[in-house]
Amino acid sequence: MKLYLISQEVNNRYDRYDAFVVCAENEEKAKLIKTLSAEGEDHGDWVKDVKYIKVKYLGEADESIKKGEILGSFNVKLYLISQEKIEEMVRDFCSVVPKSKCNHCKEEHKLKNTGCSNSGHSNSGYYNSGDYNSGDRNSGYYNSGHYNSGDYNSGYYNSGDYNSGYYNSGHYNSGDRNSGYYNSGDYNSGYYNSGYYNSGYYNSGYYNSGWFNTDEPTMRFFNKESSIKYSDFNVQVYPDLKICAWVELNALPINEQTESAKQMGGLLKTLTYKESWAEYWNRASDSDKKWFQELPNFDEKTWEEITGIKLNAPLSLSGKEVSVNVDGKDYKAIIT
Repeated sequence: MKLYLISQEVNNRYDRYDAFVVCAENEEKAKLIKTLSAEGEDHGDWVKDVKYIKVKYLGEADESIKKGEILGSFNVKLYLISQEKIEEMVRDFCSVVPKSKCNHCKEEHKLKNTGCSNSGHSNSGYYNSGDYNSGDRNSGYYNSGHYNSGDYNSGYYNSGDYNSGYYNSGHYNSGDRNSGYYNSGDYNSGYYNSGYYNSGYYNSGYYNSGWFNTDEPTMRFFNKESSIKYSDFNVQVYPDLKICAWVELNALPINEQTESAKQMGGLLKTLTYKESWAEYWNRASDSDKKWFQELPNFDEKTWEEITGIKLNAPLSLSGKEVSVNVDGKDYKAIIT
């Protein structure tokens, strides 16, 4: 139910209202409600034609307010009171606050939001769950850019704070895709770099891990220098190392073959870094494996130290469960 202020200016007799408040489903039904005098007497139609009646929406009615009832202060019927006073009484005594609906989204804006579809506070942008954003779709605060989970960003898609660039997880970057801080270049994990792809500090060059470099270094492979610059390096294989993986029951060590694992036929395991490499290596193609082994300065010992993978190792059945038959009887055994 809704509250309406209805008024008329054609019947100015002393015993007729110029305005009063009603509770009704819609504007048309509000116009048909008759007025009562201060003593409760029925005065009949207050105008000869409903076309002379003006209707103003005040807000949603409280559940306790009855349909069609003329509302007044302290439950006394309104009589010769100005329209402004009527609205004041409605707000004060009926707990009704006039509501304004947005012309764009046709919804009422709550929590001091002037933009649409915000669950946060005081946003002029749209679809923000954070507060004080003039941009759109921010979960952080005080962003003028869009899609930020961090705060005070004028750029877009930042999880860090105070970035004017885009896609930064670090802070105070004017460049893009930096995880470090105060970078004007892009893709830096270090700080204060104007160049790109630096993990060190204060570099205007590219791909530097040191400080104050203006050039681009050559790459090191397997603890040795090479003649290849990173910008010239053709990366053909990107190993997608998984931090968790489904391991079939027969591939689990015997101490991890719990009742739960047996029921499910395996186990979802969180993998260490070397276990992640082992899982990837088991499904990598022969051409991918060959690409790694043909990298400059390839060294099997260094490779094994980093990845845990021993190349050209003989097949080991250690820890595996096997079935054996001795004197006509079947047994299961664990190979040590």
